[in-house]
Amino acid sequence: MTMLLLLLLLVASTIPHASSFASFFVDRRTSCFTSLLVDEVIMNHPVQPHSSSNEGIYLRVEPSDDAGSFAVEFILPSSSYLRDVQYVLELSEESEAKFTSPPARGGIGCGDKRVYGKPGDGSFAVLKINDDAAHGSAVEIRGGWATGHEAVTLVEPVIMTIGEDLTGEEDGDDAYEDDQAEAEHEKNILEEEREELQEEIMAVEKDVIEALEEKRLEKSQDSSDINMAEQDVVQALEEKRQEMNQALNSVKDEIIIDKAHNTKLHEDKMREMHLTDNERREIRQQRAQELKQKNHDIKQQLQHMEHHLPLDSRARAKLEHFQKMRQEFEGNEKVLRAIDKQEHLAAAELHRVLPPNEVDIDTEKIKETVHKHQLEMHAKSLQEMHTKMEEDMYNMQRSGVHEMIQNRHVKAAVDKLQTHLKKGLPRGGEAYHTGENGRPLSHGARYGLLGLFGIGIFVGVVRWGLDKRRWRNKGHVA
Repeated sequence: MTMLLLLLLLVASTIPHASSFASFFVDRRTSCFTSLLVDEVIMNHPVQPHSSSNEGIYLRVEPSDDAGSFAVEFILPSSSYLRDVQYVLELSEESEAKFTSPPARGGIGCGDKRVYGKPGDGSFAVLKINDDAAHGSAVEIRGGWATGHEAVTLVEPVIMTIGEDLTGEEDGDDAYEDDQAEAEHEKNILEEEREELQEEIMAVEKDVIEALEEKRLEKSQDSSDINMAEQDVVQALEEKRQEMNQALNSVKDEIIIDKAHNTKLHEDKMREMHLTDNERREIRQQRAQELKQKNHDIKQQLQHMEHHLPLDSRARAKLEHFQKMRQEFEGNEKVLRAIDKQEHLAAAELHRVLPPNEVDIDTEKIKETVHKHQLEMHAKSLQEMHTKMEEDMYNMQRSGVHEMIQNRHVKAAVDKLQTHLKKGLPRGGEAYHTGENGRPLSHGARYGLLGLFGIGIFVGVVRWGLDKRRWRNKGHVA
């Protein structure tokens, strides 16, 4: 017995500790269906996020000697107190790459999408990009580590973009950051344009209403047409305001999508390559401020944006659409102001022109009246639609029942049933039809009730016929 225990201890001591997690997670085929993600459970423990990982543990990726290949190394600080650390590296399913060589004292598996090993001694895995990989597609490298049978902890993933040279990425990052600063500046331009547009529309509203108020003074009695004119003008300008705001929002959304869709990818790569620099951020902000001071005029900035955006981009197309709307509004604004000026001049010949502070103008009240009128019209439209739907449903039901009753078999059965029912009614069955007792059914309910009885009789006749045929087939006489 003692010899058997010693033999078991000797065998157990020869098994590497990596089998408790790393090799088990790579060599076993069933483990390939479990990913290194936070919501997964490995070794009866939930996988811990990379925010819980020890400081200084990360993945280092560098180009190797072979073209299209990269060395992926799991970095564990020499000052770390951790012992017997095992790690696993895996590629996401969408990654157009594979591992070609595992780390020393490690292995490879899961269709060359996963490797394992132990850190130290400069050991690294070799990753190769597929020859047919699409330019610009992403390759995500995930990593997880554990000691013994403890929970697996993730490291921060590394995301590479196929076609980019990692060794010369600093210049590309500067260009990216300049683009981000330009995107922020363009969004600020659009917001300034929105504010300027709001002020112009409010000024036009005020000018038009002042002219109409002057017109009201000329009319001593009925001024309902003035009220209607004020509401029409405010409603038209409010609709134009909403339309142009939607166009501005559309341009802004396209710029954000076009300029900032790789923000998270960039941040991950910057953290991985240790290229974060506060001074670079200050330089970008300074450039954006200088550009803003140089192009203070909103129209010039919009023109600069239009020439800066690519010809085939959706952002440029939507910006051009907004520019056309802006020009159309400016033309209408000139016409309105010319008419208002004529009204003011005509009013000055008839009476004293009121100063702006003496003109009783409540634009917000007019807007509320317009909004209330729109809600009433919308409610009326919904009510008409509801009434029309009810009429259509009633006509459809009535038409269907009427066609069924016209069938001679159903009609005969209904007439027979109706005659039978009348015999049991008091006074020959006439009381309920003249309305002396009770309340007569509506036409729809009457047709529905008759239809139900007709369907029941029809089903009974069919079953009787089937039963008769079955008896006849068995040799019985019906």
